[in-house]
Amino acid sequence: LKRETAGQKAIVASINDLLAGIPVNEVFEVVYLKPSDIRPVPAAVEAVGSEYMKGEAPYGGKMMSILDLQRILTREELVVNENK
Repeated sequence: LKRETAGQKAIVASINDLLAGIPVNEVFEVVYLKPSDIRPVPAAVEAVGSEYMKGEAPYGGKMMSILDLQRILTREELVVNENK
């Protein structure tokens, strides 16, 4: 596995006492949402992994899914690789 650091992009999340960096391939845009912008996940959405969705919000004439990072990152099965 080739590890590059220069120019690598990541999402940084702070949840309770956990600080995590999640590598991503690309960041298209940063969108600021108010809680009132977030709608519940539609009942018709029964996709695999939908329990990790927090809701959805309008974006560019479509709806984008909002992930529940707290649920994803605090799941007991999650394996953390700490490089020091």
